[in-house]
Amino acid sequence: MLSIGLDVGTAFVKCISGSARVIFPSLYAYRTLERWESGRGIVVSVGEYALKMLEYPSAVVIRPVIEGRPVHHQGFLALVKEAVHRVCSSRRMVDAIRGDYDLSDARIVVGLPYSAGSDRTALTSLIHKALKPRSSLVVPQAAGTLVSANKRSATVMSIGQGTTEIVAFEDMKPVSGVSLMQASDYITSELGEFSYLDPSIVNEHMGEVERRAKMLADILSNRLASFMSSLNPTQECSKLLLVSGGGLLIPGVKGSLAERVKMQVEFAEDPVMANAIGLHILAGL
Repeated sequence: MLSIGLDVGTAFVKCISGSARVIFPSLYAYRTLERWESGRGIVVSVGEYALKMLEYPSAVVIRPVIEGRPVHHQGFLALVKEAVHRVCSSRRMVDAIRGDYDLSDARIVVGLPYSAGSDRTALTSLIHKALKPRSSLVVPQAAGTLVSANKRSATVMSIGQGTTEIVAFEDMKPVSGVSLMQASDYITSELGEFSYLDPSIVNEHMGEVERRAKMLADILSNRLASFMSSLNPTQECSKLLLVSGGGLLIPGVKGSLAERVKMQVEFAEDPVMANAIGLHILAGL
C-alpha cells in the first residue's frame, strides 16, 4: 500500500510518501497567453511556477488556502494533485497524475486546522473524486506533530503561516483545541504579501521581525495559558507541550516562546515538516 501524508498549509504544501518528501508554495496561478507567444488559451501553474507568473501583468495568483482552510477548491485540488505527482516515484503513477490513473492502493491522510472540522466531509469527497485513492482520512493537522514526536498524549502548538493550532490529545484522541488567527502572518504580512517566500526580505527587516516575534510569543503564550487552564490537570496532555510549524524558523520566535511558556516543552526537530511526517506515519497504520 502506498502511504501519503499531506499538509496543505497557507504558505506551503508539505507531502511525504515512502520514497519522497516535497515542499512547495501553496500558490495557484493562471494567465492568458500573450499575443506573441505560441498557442492560445489559458496557462495554469502551481507552487514555485505560479510565483514566476507574477512577471506577467495579466496573471492571476491565488492563495487557495487561507487561515489553514481551503477557500478556492480548484486551486486546492491542483495543489493536492501536484503534491501527489511529485512524491509518486513510479513511472505508472507519474503518468497517471497527468491523465487517467490508478491510486487504488493508496491511503492518503490530510491535516486540517482544528476549527475546520466541519469541512472534513467535503474535503474527503473532493480528494476521492479527484484522486480515487483506496482510502483517505482527514484529521486535525496537529496530530501529525504528535505522531512524529512518538507521543500519544500531549498538547500541540503548531505555528503555521495562517493559523496557530493548539490541540490537546489524550491517548491519540483530540480532547480540546483552538485555531488562533495569530500566526507567522502576524510577523511577515507587513513586509509584503509574499515576503515569507524570500528570506532576504526578513533579513532586511530583522529588527522589526524580532520585535513582532516577541509580540507574537506574548500572544501565543497567553492564549496557551488560558487553554491549559481549561484542561483536567490529571490528564497526560496537560503535562507536555510539543511545538512545531514554520513559525519556529522566524528569528526570535522559538527563543521568546521558550522564555514565556511555563511547562515542559519539546520543539520539533523538523518544525516545517513535522505535521506531514506524522500524517504519513498515520497513513501507514
